[in-house]
Amino acid sequence: MCGIAGYYAKNQEIAEPLVRKMSATMQHRGPDNMSFYSHQNVGLGHNRLSLIDLDVRSNQPFQNDLFALVYNGEIYNFIQLKQLLEKEGQQFVTTSDTEVLFVALQHWGIEKTLPLLEGMFAFGWLNKSTLELCVARDKLGIKPLFYCKEPRGFAFASELKALLAAVEYQQLHQVRTMLLPLRSIENSPHYTPFEHIFQLKPGHWLSIDLNLNVQERAFFHPRQYVDEAYFKELDGQSTADIVNRADALMNLSVQGMLVADASIGAFVSGGIDSSLISAIASKYKKVQLYTANIKGKFSEFEFAQQLAKHVNAPLKQYDFEPQMFLPQLAKATWHYEAPLVVHPNSVPFGNVAKLAFGAQEKAVLTGEGSDELFLGYPGTAFYRYAKYLMWPYTGIKNLYKRIPGLTRYISIDKGNPVSDVINQMNGFEKKEAEALNRAAFGFVADANQRREQTMTLDMLQTHLHSLLWRNDRIGMMHSIESRFPFLDDNLVRFGINLPVKFKLMKNNSFYNMKHPFVLDKGVVRKVAERYLPDALVNKKKQGFPVYGLGNCKFELEFFKDGFWQDFTGMSQQNLAFMMQNSGNAFVAKLAAAEIWGQLFVRQTPYHLVQEKINQHASMKF
Repeated sequence: MCGIAGYYAKNQEIAEPLVRKMSATMQHRGPDNMSFYSHQNVGLGHNRLSLIDLDVRSNQPFQNDLFALVYNGEIYNFIQLKQLLEKEGQQFVTTSDTEVLFVALQHWGIEKTLPLLEGMFAFGWLNKSTLELCVARDKLGIKPLFYCKEPRGFAFASELKALLAAVEYQQLHQVRTMLLPLRSIENSPHYTPFEHIFQLKPGHWLSIDLNLNVQERAFFHPRQYVDEAYFKELDGQSTADIVNRADALMNLSVQGMLVADASIGAFVSGGIDSSLISAIASKYKKVQLYTANIKGKFSEFEFAQQLAKHVNAPLKQYDFEPQMFLPQLAKATWHYEAPLVVHPNSVPFGNVAKLAFGAQEKAVLTGEGSDELFLGYPGTAFYRYAKYLMWPYTGIKNLYKRIPGLTRYISIDKGNPVSDVINQMNGFEKKEAEALNRAAFGFVADANQRREQTMTLDMLQTHLHSLLWRNDRIGMMHSIESRFPFLDDNLVRFGINLPVKFKLMKNNSFYNMKHPFVLDKGVVRKVAERYLPDALVNKKKQGFPVYGLGNCKFELEFFKDGFWQDFTGMSQQNLAFMMQNSGNAFVAKLAAAEIWGQLFVRQTPYHLVQEKINQHASMKF
């Protein structure tokens, strides 16, 4: 895990100074080394967190007479790629995956190389002779990459704050900014609140020529993994065979992600996914476990303790008291780069990352991705019962429809205007993706099964992105790389094609009130039975809840003459009326947007924003 930055300028004098500005904001991403390289109009910067080949010979920018590379990530199949390249006559002087990527790009070219890469990455690749710059992002968007084209040139960086330190184009997009309290940033794999700043889409790459023409190309989409023959093969297997197959794939993934020349630990929440990954990892090496002990009713610490005892692994915990949330809100938002509406647990998460950093850890395994691949969210199974639970409402609605003109006065079948605006704001990217995903599974005859089969693809393109955003920003807050064994290429392909009957399994017991007689994430639980005690295998999902915005109360003075008032054009009277007539939850979400605006639009230092929070906000439990 590192931080990368680059600027392709019309005026070559500004390229390196701008890159230095960007890299200076990302020292937390790479505390081991910060270096720069300039060639004519292109400047490249790299903040290094060294995990493989710790020698200075693998520092970046990595370059020779013909090419230069800045790269963030891990290529898990780099040893196999290195062997292929050696057979084709290529030679290596380091043991790093950086050099393997460099040689592959030079030898095979970017279009052949990208589909071969298994792992997480974002990189900038400069051809010195043609002055073509290429930037690319991994298949699922695990690693971040932002870019901006402006009159002075083209910029890219690992973090939004890095671009804002350099580019002049910082105009806000009115609609996207207005929807900040509704978690509009981290859920999109492409858009930001700024008019001219975008995220490079997962599985895409850009080429920029000496005239600053930018072309975007796709090299991967999760739909490409949909395989009718593979689906039918899995559909014909027994549950025991499927569990064996999943077990083998999980072991191979964990083994691959334990490869490093630096220490690797594991973040555990007490849930089944991180527990299973940690238990498998413990087969191969001693792994230090890290967790947050959320004091009070949300605590899952006893389950993390059970795991540590079961696998005989040391456990370090950060004790998070409810009143700790508010005093850390500004700094957490600064690193998170979005209003802390979706993931307030980022605050204790950051403290766990700090704990790991203090123990000289550089990377951790996590359980993210399992719920998306194998349908672990309660709503995915609840759908099967929805039509029965909704019958009172449905009956009344149908009755009202029989009364002429009545539906003009009540909200029936009028849709969700907020959802409609968000869809339009994002170019209907989510709706279009869902339609294409269902078409990809057109060979599944039953419409309900096809809808359920498609949920994994849908969530890999939406909900997963916000989880990856949290893990990257908050882990990097303290220079900790997160690795995701459930997102291994082969496991993702397996999960996408696995028939839903192995995900939402029939169950004879009243397992969960939200979906009785349906065992969510069935195949994962069956694998977990081989590694974990029953209490962890059958634990219901909690989702790392914490005391957060819902417990915060913000005073009127917090908003006066602030970012949100200025952006919306509210008078002092309007502002006071809003505060008096809005619910506390809504005001708290606006406060989260206010904090973001102070940090990223007004660019107020986070310690000053925190002072204002301390003066005009409090928590209630």
